Parts: sequence; structure tokens; C-alpha cells
Amino acid sequence: MKTLDLFTTAVANTFRSKTRTILTILAIFVGAFTLTITNGLGTGINQYIDDTVTSIGAEDVMTVSVTPDADSGFGPASGPTEYDPDAVSSGGFGPNEGGTVVALTPDDLDAIAEVDGVLSVEATKSITPDWIQYGGGTQYVTSVGGLVTGQSVQLAAGAEPDAASDAFELDLPISFVEPLGFADADAAVGETLTIAITDAERTQHLVAATIVGVAEESVAAPGAGGLVVNAALTDSLYDTQNIGLPDDQLERYAEASIRFDPAATDADVTALKDDLADAGYTGTTVADQLAR
Repeated sequence: MKTLDLFTTAVANTFRSKTRTILTILAIFVGAFTLTITNGLGTGINQYIDDTVTSIGAEDVMTVSVTPDADSGFGPASGPTEYDPDAVSSGGFGPNEGGTVVALTPDDLDAIAEVDGVLSVEATKSITPDWIQYGGGTQYVTSVGGLVTGQSVQLAAGAEPDAASDAFELDLPISFVEPLGFADADAAVGETLTIAITDAERTQHLVAATIVGVAEESVAAPGAGGLVVNAALTDSLYDTQNIGLPDDQLERYAEASIRFDPAATDADVTALKDDLADAGYTGTTVADQLAR
């Protein structure tokens, strides 16, 4: 049979069995649609996981805090906790979120830096503002957090704060856009936000910063869903908050971030955690935070 005969027969059979032809066409469309939806969902889920991971932190960064003694009173307890002058608020970070931890001092930072495998150490500065305000509008309570290298923000508008800039920059959570009086996320970018913070002498200070971006809601947003600020603004708020503190109380941190070799294997990371534990510290990686 010639090719033309095959084509003619196929066309004739197609129009002779209209119901079968229609069902076959529908099946093809349903199959193609299902494959498209499946691929789209897979891509979206993978992208969400990637965004979540980078929101928590970089894979070569570990959060370190002092390991409390078993009888120190830190963590879950059935009775009153004895006062410890070396304790500081965890500031909503780490496994002791909302509680207190033994403070890291400059000596601790030096000790951590000496642990084999630690490339660099950076203290995490806990900041507690009184409120934020746009113009003469309503004042709202929020938290403040910064970004470590490799960490990112899921943005609805604008850009991330410039870590190298001397200007005070921040990303505003999208949930604050309407309450603060902005028409939408784009309208908030470029505007000035006032941050109120009280020092140790109970004097309130007002710090103005520029909104450079609006952050989407995320299950693991930096700053615990609050403001994400750059290094210049972090330092200014932290120094302002500590005005009036005695010198021996100035450099006390709830935790620190360390960097290690990006090519480190699971065994290397485990060995680093063990070395930190031997020195009296607890290390938590991005993988640990995701698992928790």
C-alpha cells in the first residue's frame, strides 16, 4: 500500500468513527495537561525549597551558641530558673527562641575562631526596637534581623539591603505595607521609615532608614518576619541600644555565625560540630534548622 493510500484510509476512518476520534483527542489533551501541571508543580516546589533554604542561611554557615550545663536552668524546666548574670535574651534565635542563653563574649569568639575548620566568626547582634512608623501614622511593633553572606530575601518589590553601603537600608515585610499606609509594595520602596529604640539609660532615639525592598512572607524569613536591615543600620541600632551600658556588658551576644569550607563533607561538618562541642559550644547548620 502506498503512502497516499495509507493517509486516505486513515482520514476516512477518522471521520467514520467520530466518537472514537473525539475521545482520543480529549485523552491526548488531558495527558498533555496533566504532564504540564505535574512539571509545573515540581518546578515550583523545587524553587520554593531553594528559596526557603537561602532564607534560612548559607550551606557553609553554622550558628554557634554556648552549650548550657545540664543544671544551668536554661531550656525546658519544671521549676523556677535561678538568675544568671551571664545570660542574655536569645532574641528569637536558635533552639532557645524566646528564652535566654549564656552570652558569648569576645573571648568566646576568639576561642571559636581557633577551632579547626572555622574560617571566620561573626557575632549576631540582637536588636529590640520599640516601634516603627511611616510619616505620622500608626506605630507598630516588629523585630529586626540582618543577612549573613549567602542568605537572601524573597522579594515582592525592590531589592535587598546593600551590605556594603553606609546608608541605612532595610526590607519591609509585605504584611506591614498596608497597615503603614502604602498603596502597594512598589509604593513603599524608596520611602523613609522611622525606627524607635530605647537605650540602657531609658532614653528613646529615632533612627530614619530607607525602604529599599519589600519581603514576601516566608516560613523561614530572615529577621523572624520583621525588618531585614543592612550592616550599617544594624551597627547604628545596636550601638544606640547599648548607650549607657557598662563596658563589661557591651559585647555580649546570644549567638554567632561561623563560616566553614563550602566543600566540607557531612563527616567534616560532624567533626566540626564535635570540636565545637568539646570547646563548650553548640553548632547548628541550615540542614539542622530545616529538620527542626
